[in-house]
Amino acid sequence: KEGKLLGIGRVYGGELLWVSSHYPGVVETVVKTLAGALQDESITLDVSSTNKKAINLYERLGFIIVGEKSRWYRIK
Repeated sequence: KEGKLLGIGRVYGGELLWVSSHYPGVVETVVKTLAGALQDESITLDVSSTNKKAINLYERLGFIIVGEKSRWYRIK
């Protein structure tokens, strides 16, 4: 936007793998841009159930919860 890189992300095979931004509040713009690049394809993503801010953002963007993983990460 106006010559600035707002953030980056990666979509592979219809799955949003990650999104990152240095600027507060612009992750929504980055997600919309990545989703727009896929046009009419479905997009899936995984979010930790403790990441309420991300869940609220994705729900606001139209994502819906279709399942939960009982064991997401293993901590040694």
